[in-house]
This record gives sequence, structure tokens and C-alpha cells, in this order.
Amino acid sequence: MSAYDVELERTDEKAKSPYLTKKDIARLMLGIGIAIVLLYPVYVLLMGNAKKKMCSANFGQMYKAISLYAAENNDRLPPVYVTSETDAPLVERKAAYTWVSLVDGFAKDASVFTCPAADAGSGTRVYSSVAGSINLTYGMYAPLGGEPLDQIDDPHQSVLLAETDNMGTENTYDPLPFKDKAGQVVPYDGFIIGFDDSNSLPTAKTKKITRLAFPDTASGEFKLKGLGRHRDGIHFVTADGRLKTRPPTAANYLDETGQISPLWRLSKTRKFRN
Repeated sequence: MSAYDVELERTDEKAKSPYLTKKDIARLMLGIGIAIVLLYPVYVLLMGNAKKKMCSANFGQMYKAISLYAAENNDRLPPVYVTSETDAPLVERKAAYTWVSLVDGFAKDASVFTCPAADAGSGTRVYSSVAGSINLTYGMYAPLGGEPLDQIDDPHQSVLLAETDNMGTENTYDPLPFKDKAGQVVPYDGFIIGFDDSNSLPTAKTKKITRLAFPDTASGEFKLKGLGRHRDGIHFVTADGRLKTRPPTAANYLDETGQISPLWRLSKTRKFRN
């Protein structure tokens, strides 16, 4: 048998094209589309977790800045904001003078005052001695502004800072916006955590906490399994620097027994004045 006596290859079959056909492209695009649909929830989850982690780090940096400010000011917290002729914040060059205006020089950089998970437009423009102005998405609990640290009851539970929205953005609860001398609403209020009947101290009729970043709560109804800026609610930092996360029901000033929630207690000096 000859060394070349092999079965001849068929030559009647059509040779395959080295290029993709329209059908091949359609199949490829379909596969890519299916992969995107399947992987998108994973991407959303990973991005959400990353933003949540960054937000947690922001609280640590803000608390550090406030602590450094207090150390240079007789262990007192910064005032929540500078007032104008009325109880409204002083606004110049489209920025409000707030607690951030006093502590931002102690912060790592301006980015720590903005939550990466906050919707565009939900922040408050506040004056910064370092950056000119900052987009703020966190607020300070009104009664603690300017208070001595050693006068705060239950500092491991009392809210100092929390995630907030400005002027009811994201359909959040904000029934008492600031007004100027002419009675016009001032477009900046997300820097402060107040009450449904006061922007300074609670009253005997107070029931809800305002401006917390719980979407779709404009009616004042806060459900346990409602939405938050993050999947499990919003972050806040206590007066002694502990980071916590709470669901929308944290916006209730009174707990299930009708007592003031430990989150929203007043300092000893405020209790005396109130």
C-alpha cells in the first residue's frame, strides 16, 4: 500500500466562512444580553455595598472632625447653624453657614460630607472655608448643637449625625421648612435633624423626627420594612462615635411604650432649659 494511499477528503462540502454571519452575531448578542440580565442584580448589590462602606467611612471622618473641633472649644459640639434675622440659616452666595462650616477644616477632604448613595439634588449646599461650598447629605440633631459633651445622656445611643435629605427630596418627611423674614421658604434645611413641630427643641406634642433620608415618607408614615438610603435603612453616628444603622421606624420620636426614644433624648442642659 502506498504511503499516500489515504481516504480522500470530501470536496463537495461547502467551506465555512472565517467571518461571523448575521446569525452568529444575533446569537452572540443574545448571549451577551442574557449575561447582562443575569449579572445586573449582582452588580447592583456590589455597588450598593461599596457605597454603604464609603458612607460608613464618611461618618468616621466627620466624627473625628467634630471631636477635633470640640477639643479646641472647651469640649463643646459645634452649633448646628448660624441664624439670620429669623430662625432660618444665614445664606450667602447660595450656601448656608452650618456646623460643617466650622469643622470642615478638620476633615480629610470635602468628600466625606457627601454620601455616594444619595440621589443627585438631595444634598444641601453649605459654606466651606476650605472648598468654598460643599454638597452635604448629612444632618446634625438640633438639640445637641453647641452642647458640652459631658452633658449628653446615653452618648452611646444618642444620635449626633444621620443621613438626611434637603427640602423633602426623594419624597422624604420635611413638614417644617425654614422661612426668611419675608416668609419665603429658604431652600436649605438638610443640614439639621429637627421635629415635626419645631426646628430646635421637641415639645409635648412632638411625634416625628424630620429630614431623615427615608424615601416615600412625606406623609409621616414610617414602616419597619420601608426604604432607606441603603438596603437596611440609614446610617447615623452616636455622640460617642458609634456607627449604627436603623430602619424608617427610627424616625418615631416616641417608642412603643410612649416614652422618648433613646435615639432622640436631650442633653442634661437642654432638659433643664426645656
